[in-house]
Amino acid sequence: MAVIYNEIGNAGNIAFMHGHFEAIPAQQAKATEAVTNFIELRNHRYYLKHGAIWPSNDANAQGIVAHDYDITDGSAIISLIVSGNVRTEMLPAKPTAAALVALRNIGLVPVEVVSGGEPVKFMISLPSVSNGSISVADDSSLLVADGGSFEFSVTADSGYHVSAVSANGESLTPDEGIYTIEDIDADQFVSITIEAD
Repeated sequence: MAVIYNEIGNAGNIAFMHGHFEAIPAQQAKATEAVTNFIELRNHRYYLKHGAIWPSNDANAQGIVAHDYDITDGSAIISLIVSGNVRTEMLPAKPTAAALVALRNIGLVPVEVVSGGEPVKFMISLPSVSNGSISVADDSSLLVADGGSFEFSVTADSGYHVSAVSANGESLTPDEGIYTIEDIDADQFVSITIEAD
């Protein structure tokens, strides 16, 4: 029988979280030589490290591992954080741009976000889209300095087209397929509409 639960709580006992979080179950396979996603060997036991981006630090990312899990002897049900704010300096590795897009319900709270009580970087919040995909450059960050810019592209599936893209309610027009949010001075919430042809 599958273990079904939904963990919602305060991050006081999870070092890399900031504030409240939501977690769901996932299954991690037994550790083998082929498993490389933040597996640590301690006292002849293999552990999946807390803070690991699961199952991989790329577009397939589904969440962040909440605790250390011993997976030496067999598969384990793990607690996977899917919503909340994460202190990025506490993670074992920086999320890739593709992973950040996949983990759009997890906000990043790095040390440099607040300086003297004033925000110096702003978050780009990308939506989940149906019948299409969003792409950002591998070296992009969803945290942008005051006055900076952010670029992304949107591709519709066959039989569909992108009908509207906006950031904080302001319509964006693509330049050779690239949408740019310029002169950023606040968190940006991107909206994308994809319709059938």
